[in-house]
Amino acid sequence: NVSNEDATDSSPQRITCAAVFPGSSCNDTAQEPNTIFAFGTNKGSLGIASVSALGAAKVIFLDHPQSFQEDDDEDWPCWKITHLNWLENCSLAVGLSRVIVDAEAEDDEEDEDDPNEHQASLLMGAMITEGDDDVDPLNSSLWSWSEMGDVVPFFSVP
Repeated sequence: NVSNEDATDSSPQRITCAAVFPGSSCNDTAQEPNTIFAFGTNKGSLGIASVSALGAAKVIFLDHPQSFQEDDDEDWPCWKITHLNWLENCSLAVGLSRVIVDAEAEDDEEDEDDPNEHQASLLMGAMITEGDDDVDPLNSSLWSWSEMGDVVPFFSVP
């Protein structure tokens, strides 16, 4: 389970995917080597964690464009982070999906089509470095987000 103070739902958050930061290309001046990784949850939270060789850990949660409910209806499903990929230029690709259940659909076992609406979204997060070689992925103020929208093929949505 993952602890995030912003969670409003009583069901627990669970890590759904993770990606290790590719080397120390964005922070070559660290005094001790840290393993940095991003992780996504079933409630759409995006975390960045740093674990030192001595076991000390630091975790932050980043706000991104899909972090918050779009609708006043509590039953509106939240986005789930399904894919993460660090890019060499200190950027992070974040794949999200959700299923909006059609409550009026009848259960027809012979029909192979799913009556529910499947949505996918891709976000690109980039750390704004402005020529600074000492970039810390745990500094949430450095992150800028671009919404790429539904660029994911239907067959890849879980």
